[in-house]
Amino acid sequence: MDPFRSGRLAVAVGVAVAHALELAVVAEVIEDEAQRAFLVREGCGLGQGFFLGRPAAPERLVAALAQEAGVGGG
Repeated sequence: MDPFRSGRLAVAVGVAVAHALELAVVAEVIEDEAQRAFLVREGCGLGQGFFLGRPAAPERLVAALAQEAGVGGG
């Protein structure tokens, strides 16, 4: 018996309903590659969680995004 089957089913249904309503879906608390892969397979392309990045001060986030975009004085 799979103890997580009902949870995965609930997520899949929630994502499907959101897509049917033309809503964006953002997954939270992604903690490992298996969770990320499942969410991607279900059509959830946005997410957050420790697996994707640790919490950071707003200043660090702004600096990292600016560097990634090639903007700023760096």
